[in-house]
Amino acid sequence: MEQFDVDCYPKHSLRVAVAQTVSLSGDIGANVERSIPMIEYAIQRKADIIVFPEKFLTGYVPEIIISDPERYAVVPNDPRLEPIRSVCKQHKICAIIGTPTQLDGSLYISSIVIE
Repeated sequence: MEQFDVDCYPKHSLRVAVAQTVSLSGDIGANVERSIPMIEYAIQRKADIIVFPEKFLTGYVPEIIISDPERYAVVPNDPRLEPIRSVCKQHKICAIIGTPTQLDGSLYISSIVIE
């Protein structure tokens, strides 16, 4: 039987909230704003992490993302995400949010981590 080093286990529990919601297709700003009350709800419930659905920030509409990646994909340090960054930093919660991202001219379907 394999022995596990108990010193590597977390020292406290991790409370995870899952946001089950529908996005407004193509409206990153509105979806960012819609995320704030859900994050605040998770904070009230003492969650450490809140996880949002795949492509939450744009909705699941690949055709619009491909049509205008500059508008429908987020980039590192994207200013449109500042409200999420602010609430997460203030309350020490981590948000994992599904979104298309653009890096070096390539598009990706990503889960970004904001803390």
